[in-house]
Amino acid sequence: MPILEAYFKRHGRWARWWIGERPEGRQGQMASLIAARLDYPSGRDDPFGPGGLRPASLDDAAYSLASAATTSLAHHSPPKPQAIAEAKLALRELSDRPVWITNGWLPGGNGWIPLTTATFDCGVMGYDAQNAFIFWVEEED
Repeated sequence: MPILEAYFKRHGRWARWWIGERPEGRQGQMASLIAARLDYPSGRDDPFGPGGLRPASLDDAAYSLASAATTSLAHHSPPKPQAIAEAKLALRELSDRPVWITNGWLPGGNGWIPLTTATFDCGVMGYDAQNAFIFWVEEED
């Protein structure tokens, strides 16, 4: 996934990220299997249980990715439209029934679910039939 990898390299200075083959496992376990590639979760609560991390639309995943990649989480200001468009283009590289998962860092404050013990964290995981990725930022205030 060269477009997504180039995006991560360009914007991942403060992020932890991984791109590779989709892990083997059931659909309901996929977020947990992908997060484990970076030794997440690191918090006390299970972010994969009911009410936790959830699938997102392409638009919401692009917003979360642009937030993580281009803004300060502690001083949350929305990402610029250009940053969202660039994130959306990168995410479209997943092509075979893609699934994006975010922790709710979305417009309108739709319920943030931490994956880490950081004061703030934000990121996106995604997968299709063959590929998977995670891009996650942790920030302290």
